[in-house]
Amino acid sequence: MKTGLPILLAMLTTFALPLNTVAQGKTSLQVSKSITINADAQKVWALAGDFGGMQNWHPAIASTQLESRSAANGKTETVRVLTLKDGGTITENLISLDQSKMRIQYAIITSVLPISDYSATITVKKLAQGKTEVHWQGHFNRAYQGKGQIPPDQDDDTARKVITQVYESGLASLKQKLETP
Repeated sequence: MKTGLPILLAMLTTFALPLNTVAQGKTSLQVSKSITINADAQKVWALAGDFGGMQNWHPAIASTQLESRSAANGKTETVRVLTLKDGGTITENLISLDQSKMRIQYAIITSVLPISDYSATITVKKLAQGKTEVHWQGHFNRAYQGKGQIPPDQDDDTARKVITQVYESGLASLKQKLETP
């Protein structure tokens, strides 16, 4: 029996490894970043909560164009097309905008980023002594959803790193713009 176990393990390893590279399923990824800004919450919200004004605080965005589109359910939805400074575009759908809770939720429709199924929330929270916390959280999958070997630029790590960079650079720029007189 002891001699059969190594053979069984070798067989399982031989057959399991190729299956792992062929049957790649969706992976649910998440990035969550926060920053404290020395500014009034309403002032922060006026900038961060403006769905059509992301170019005013995010360093990667050159311009934002708002559009109204008819959704499949017959309702009108608000969509923004972000043009990046490198020329790429990202099209996003506004899911909800809650002025009283200072929270905006949106989802990406099309993107040059190495992600899929992306949705995010930006929340602005008033803190003591004129400080404000901005929290940006997103859920997404990597871009590659096919079978076979995952391309190196479309894997989980790349997707996570790109969104982390988007959030960190955006929050840092938002802080800098609001704290600089």
